[in-house]
Amino acid sequence: MDDHKYEQAVSRFDKTIGQKGSHADGALYHKAYCQARLGQSAEAAATLVELKKSYPQSPYLKDARALEVDMKKLGPDQVDDEDIKILAIQSMQNQDPEKVIPLLEAQLGKSTNSMRLKYQALYVLAGIDNPKAHAILLNYAKGGGNPELQRKAISYVGSRNQKTSAQELIDIYNSTSDVDVRLSVISAFGRAGAKNPLMSIASSGHIAGAPGTTVMTPQAITLLQSRAMNGLTEIASPVEVWPLYQKEENKDLRLQWVSVFSSMGAVDQLVQIAKSDKDPSVKNKAIRALGSTKSDKTAQTLLDIYNGGDKDARLAVISALGSQQNADSLVAIAKKETDPELKRQLVSRLADLAKTSKVAMDFLMDIIR
Repeated sequence: MDDHKYEQAVSRFDKTIGQKGSHADGALYHKAYCQARLGQSAEAAATLVELKKSYPQSPYLKDARALEVDMKKLGPDQVDDEDIKILAIQSMQNQDPEKVIPLLEAQLGKSTNSMRLKYQALYVLAGIDNPKAHAILLNYAKGGGNPELQRKAISYVGSRNQKTSAQELIDIYNSTSDVDVRLSVISAFGRAGAKNPLMSIASSGHIAGAPGTTVMTPQAITLLQSRAMNGLTEIASPVEVWPLYQKEENKDLRLQWVSVFSSMGAVDQLVQIAKSDKDPSVKNKAIRALGSTKSDKTAQTLLDIYNGGDKDARLAVISALGSQQNADSLVAIAKKETDPELKRQLVSRLADLAKTSKVAMDFLMDIIR
C-alpha cells in the first residue's frame, strides 16, 4: 500500500480478512482505501459496509466514515503527489510551531492521506517542543485515531524530549485491553525510564491502582509481563527485581527472569536460581547463564552443582565451564567422571580449548599416553 501497489495490497488484506483475527477490521479499512485509490468506488463502499456490519465496535469506524465522505477525492487520476507532500512535511521540522502544528494536525485527520504520510506528520510533531504538539500526540496515543496511529503516537510520546509523565502513559495502558497497544506503552515506559509501572506489569500484567479490571487472556498477560521484564533490564537493579522472581510461579516467566538476570550480569541472583529453583529447566538455564561470567565464585558454584546434581545439571555445568573456557575446572571434573557420555562431553570441550590452554592439552596428552 505504501508503495502504491494497491491491487497487490488488496490481495494481501483479503488474506488477513479471511483469517478473522484481531487485525481483520483494520485490513477491511485499508482494503477500502486501496479500492478507492484504484477508482473502485462501488467496491470500496461495499467493503466499508462489511466493516461496519462485521465489526460494529471497531476503532476504525471513525476513519471509515470519513473515507466514505472523501472517496470522491481519491482515484487513479488524483493530482496530489504524496511523495512530494511527505517531503514538504519533513521540511516543517524547524519552522514556526504556531504555523506548522495546525497544518500537521489537519493532515492527521484527513482520510485521503495514507498511513505513511500520517506517520510522517506524527514524527514531525514529536520533534516540536511545544505543549500544543504534545497535546495532539497525546490525543492520538490515547486512541484519537485508528490503532496503528495510536501505536505510532505512543512510540513518540514515550521519547524523553516529549516530557511525557509516567501517569499519562499509565492512563493509556489502563484505558485499553488491546495487547498491541499495551506492548507499545510498555516500550514507552522503558524509553521514559518509568520503572515503577514496569515493575507492576512484570509482577501481574496490570498496573497497581488501575480503575477496574481489564479482562485479558492468561497468554496475553504472560506476554505483557515478559515484555515488561525486558524493559527493566536497563533501568532497574537485580536487587530491585529479585522479589518479583521469588514470588513468580509461572515456569515460563521464571525462565524469562533468568534471561533478564543474565543480561544484567547479576551473578548473585543466577547463583541462587541455579542452586534453589525447583524446576530443572529453570535451574539448568541459570547454570548455563553463569557460563557468561568467569570468576572464582561462579567456578566454585558450578563445581558444587556438578558434584550434587543430576545428569542434566551436570551437562549444563559442562556447557557453562566450556563457555568460561575454564579448563582447570573441566579437567578436575573429567579426572573423576566415570559416566561415558559425560566423559565424552568433557573431553570434547577440552579439545576445543586445547589450542590455547596448556592444561587442556596436557590432559589430552595423558589420555593418549
